[in-house]
Formats: sequence, structure tokens, C-alpha cells
Amino acid sequence: MPVTPGSLSRLRTEYDGLQDVTRTVLLDCFLEHATLFFEMSIPRFRYRMTFADRRRPNLALLNAMYLWATRISNSPQMVNMEKYFFEQSVKALDSSTSSVDRLIDSVRAAMLLAAYSHSSGRHHEGWCLAGLATRLVLSCGLHRIPSCVHRPEPPKNPFLRNRFFLLPPPEDAVELGERIHAFWAVFAIDRCGALATGYSAGIRDEDITTPFGRHLADIAGGMVTERDDVTVRDLYKGTASGAENDTHYTKWVKCVAILERSAKLVFLEPEEDSPYALAWNQYSLTVHRDPGQSKPPEYLNQSKYRNPRHYRECLLAVEQLVGQIGEEGVFPVYRKLHAEQDGSEQPNIPSNIVMLHHLITAVHMVLHDINSLGVENTEALRAARKSVQLFRSLPKLPFTDVDAFVVLVWSMISKVLIKEVHRLTLAGDHEGARNVGLEADTVVQEINRIGETMYLARTQARAIEELKNAAFAAGNKDANPPLAMPQLESFMFPQHM
Repeated sequence: MPVTPGSLSRLRTEYDGLQDVTRTVLLDCFLEHATLFFEMSIPRFRYRMTFADRRRPNLALLNAMYLWATRISNSPQMVNMEKYFFEQSVKALDSSTSSVDRLIDSVRAAMLLAAYSHSSGRHHEGWCLAGLATRLVLSCGLHRIPSCVHRPEPPKNPFLRNRFFLLPPPEDAVELGERIHAFWAVFAIDRCGALATGYSAGIRDEDITTPFGRHLADIAGGMVTERDDVTVRDLYKGTASGAENDTHYTKWVKCVAILERSAKLVFLEPEEDSPYALAWNQYSLTVHRDPGQSKPPEYLNQSKYRNPRHYRECLLAVEQLVGQIGEEGVFPVYRKLHAEQDGSEQPNIPSNIVMLHHLITAVHMVLHDINSLGVENTEALRAARKSVQLFRSLPKLPFTDVDAFVVLVWSMISKVLIKEVHRLTLAGDHEGARNVGLEADTVVQEINRIGETMYLARTQARAIEELKNAAFAAGNKDANPPLAMPQLESFMFPQHM
């Protein structure tokens, strides 16, 4: 076998096949935007890149970074490389997980790949990749980090039962901070995927002790205390203090966690002593004696009456979060109106706060959404209309600030509005249906606008339009042929999987 220049060094280490100039451009692009995904020590990463052995970042992570750099750069010359980098990263990830090699790199790589698949509309693929990321997190023990304060781990008594994980304790506060941020990045993509698909999340809240991330510089510099050790379970106990000091990413993660749990409550078995369960138990006991009696009212089919304990916990979580983040927690439209009434300068409300409020309104919407077609959905509609207010009263969000997850949230909001269109159409209130349809159009128009640069948004907008057309046609019994109601797959999975 001929030995070409450099081939000996390639035998000792991995080779990504890129020229130095190309590699530098791609890494610089990704690292400039790395905080969109997780916080990491960039100086430490660049130092690792100087090595030609196993201290260098693994190929799974590098190719995942190259993949996102091509997506972020939007360069026509690089867009054709996305498929190549994705395949190379998946291939390297399979190798690194089987050989238990540089696992933190693999955790980050799996998270980046899952995010890429979801943003491309390939939700099942993204959910599977996020599943790999969560398994890596669990085997590495990233979900069981006890504190954001770095301290030596107490020795384990070999005569007692102990948990052992694949990673040794972090060597310093920087490594600890990177592990915390890697965990929450995986947690976020896991919950985003679980909401998008409707499938179960891969990490249970009860298993998590890892505190929410503070700025990496604060953790590395020892500027954190045990009071900062707040984790996801504290959100639902009312003990999650310190949100005013959260990074925006942490506020977003908290909203994602609350939204995903809130959206799933309606699918849980009803609590035994809930109004829903008591009403149906009573109906089941008496229906044989009185077959003509009415079934329990449909409004009971919502989280508040099916699972009141979980409902109260989620409501407490979102209300406490909004209350703790101060002015940022005030609904942006109200802030604008208050400034106009006071004759003061209009507030500067950044895009990330506007999108945070879309998530907050979505939490209230799904908590109060009645999972029925036959009753007025007042509370859920009130929440959905707050998102419509955001669209109508505030400037358009820049394309680059909108992520795929918020597009899915907008799709959920539009679906609640369209469900009301369907109800009003069947009731013969065509004017009311048109008015609600215009509200749904406001959301769809924004999704369509974002679709100019995001494929997922275009497919979602088309699916929502199909659903709206079906809702308006519901009262037309003479339609020939009748318009088929879009199925779940065409709404949440508009692309062939």
C-alpha cells in the first residue's frame, strides 16, 4: 500500500478530509453561533484542535459543527455539503458510541444532529437522534450532577450500593460547567422533539438533579453558590428561585419543559378523585338504570378537570417564572400600551423575549384547551389570541431570530383557532367562523413569511391551510367530493418520513 505524505499521521488520528482553510472558516462560523445550542469553552476547544491524537474533538462533533456552519452561513457553495456532513457525523457517532470514545463530544454531536433533523422537518429522525443523545446523557451521569459549585466528589463505599457512570468526575469548574450546559442542551432538544412528535420524552423529571445552567464564565469563575442549584422539579414545587438571574437560554429551557409537560396532561389517565373521573364513574354506575341520561359534559375533558394536581403544578410553574423575570415577564403588548399611556419612550423588546411570550401563551393555551369539538374553548382561545396580538402589534421578527421550535408552537396555536372555526361552522355561525379564521390567518401568514428561509415553516403553513379549509368545509354537506380532514401525520409530519 503506497504511503502518501501525511498518511502516517492519518493512521494515528482521525481525518475530516477538509483543507485547513475550509475547516477554519466552518469552525469560526459555528463557534460564533455556538451559544444558540450550548455554552462551551471556546479557548479550550481551540486548544484541543491543536492535537493530532485522541485529545482532539472527535469526528462526530466536528462534522456536526461543519453541518450547522453550512446551514447558518446560507452559502450557495456550501449548501450541497450538508448531506455529506450529516452522513459523516452519523457514521462517526456510531463509531464513537460503540467504542466509548470522547463521550461529551458525542453528546454534543447527537444533540446537534437531532436539532438539524427537527429543523429540516424530519421529526421522527430527530426524535431518534435525540434518543441517542439522552442515552449518552444517562450513561455519562450528566443528569445527576448535584451542584454547579465544583467540589471533590466524596469517595464511594464499595460495600454499599452505588451508581457508577462512564465519565469520571470533572477535573475543574470549566469542565463542570460544560457538562451542565451539555445536559440542558440535550434536555431541550429531547423535550422539543417530544412536543413536536407527541411521543414520550427520554429523560424523566424525577431522575434529574442537574441544576439549570448559569453562564459558563460564572461557573468557571466560582461565582455561583448552592442557592443556584435549582433543577426542573423545583419548577413545579414553587421553590424555583433566582429566575431573574437566568440566562435567556435557561428561561427558554424552563418554558420548553413546562410547555411539553402541560401539553401531555390531557393524555394522562385521569386522577381517580378528579371531577372528570368522578363524573364518568357516576355515569357508568347509573347508565344501565337510565340509558337516556346525558353523558358527562364535554368541558370536563381538559387538564384542569382530568388531572387537577398536575394542572396546578404546571400553572404554578409558569406563573412563578413570569413573576420572577420582572419586566421581561410583562406581556409585550401591555408594555407598549403602558408606554403610550404614560407618554414615555417605547420599550425595546428583543426578539427572544417576544418568542418567550409565544411559549408562555402556549402553556396557558394547552392547559385550558378542551379536547372536544362540541364546546366553546374560551380560556384556550383567550391565550391563543394573545399570540395573535403579538403578531399584530409588534414589529416582524427577523428571519434569523426565529427557530424551528417556535414555528411548531405557532402551528399549535393556529390549530386551536382552526378548531374553533370548525365548531362555529358546524353551529352555523359563519361570520364568527370567518373572524376566527382571520386570526388564524395572522399566524399562518407569519409562518409563511418565515418559510421564505425555513423549509419546515413552508410545510407547516401548507398543512395548516389544509386543516383550515377542512374546518370551513365541515358545514358543507353538499361538498362533492367531501373534503377529507387532514390526519395528524400530515399536520405534524408534512414531509414524507
